[in-house]
Amino acid sequence: MMLGDIAARVSEVLVRAESLFAVPEDAAAADQLGRAADANRALGGRTSELSGAAATAHRQLVDQSAADLSAAADADDQLAAQLTAAAARHHRGHARARDLRADAAAVVDRFAVLSGTGTGELAVLKALRAGVSGMQQLLAEHAGQSSAAAAQIRAVDYRR
Repeated sequence: MMLGDIAARVSEVLVRAESLFAVPEDAAAADQLGRAADANRALGGRTSELSGAAATAHRQLVDQSAADLSAAADADDQLAAQLTAAAARHHRGHARARDLRADAAAVVDRFAVLSGTGTGELAVLKALRAGVSGMQQLLAEHAGQSSAAAAQIRAVDYRR
């Protein structure tokens, strides 16, 4: 197999791996969640304002509703914080994956002076191997981080 073919295949693999870090066009989910938490808090505040006009028996129901809405808003804040942190990690992973792919794509050109020599071909193969290894490490790191983030998101308690 020719060295150019190997470099092309490595490049294809790294492009596919980089696609795992694709950034969606609309990354406003955390912002929407934050607005929902604010709306929950505002509703809780309005409910407690109305409680002064209600009968004493009704006051307990209103207070409990306000407390439940406040707890839900706190859970929304926790979820928004987890999603924001996960998005930041994802963006950093995307940048690293892009750099690894770009570095691997430039390997053949970087070693063009040594083209046709055994030393040059070995250097190209080692550089390509380092790119694939770097991407494998990045994917392993992010798989672990994703599992941890999923556990933290599952731990957000909306049932208070």
